Amino acid sequence: MQAICKLFDFLYSEEGRRLTFAGFEGEDYDVVDGTMVAKEGVILADKYQFASAGSSLSSLALWNPSAWDISFPSSTPMEYRQLTEDRHMDAVENGTIRKYYDEVKFLSTPLKDKFALDSTDFMTIMMGNEPVDKMVDDMMARYEKDGLSEMLAEVNVKAKEAGINP
Repeated sequence: MQAICKLFDFLYSEEGRRLTFAGFEGEDYDVVDGTMVAKEGVILADKYQFASAGSSLSSLALWNPSAWDISFPSSTPMEYRQLTEDRHMDAVENGTIRKYYDEVKFLSTPLKDKFALDSTDFMTIMMGNEPVDKMVDDMMARYEKDGLSEMLAEVNVKAKEAGINP
């Protein structure tokens, strides 16, 4: 169990994420002006089995940061990545999306530890034959009945105490 915990600690560290999703500096990517730039012709999924889409290792280390962190190398053209980054920053700066703190996912509180989302809810909504608004409202009412607001309030207090959500 201790070895498993050490592995997770490493995968969730900055070094672990960088290794899992960018490879080795100097061999798979270079750092240019603070941004990791993939070396020409390097395809991590071809080079390292753990980086392939079928590997469960990369999914253990959160999600692929190249999808959301412009400093990670990606096969997506920079112009598209920059558009995504610009849209995100516009939303954050104009108040339509709050800053997200990944660390909150790992907080433990009594209510959060007991709270469970039903993983089939979104599939049910996508496949359902009732109006989407009604299905979403019903889902949210069920979550509220199960203590969603109380759980979120408890997590927000703990996050603030931990300095995560100023």
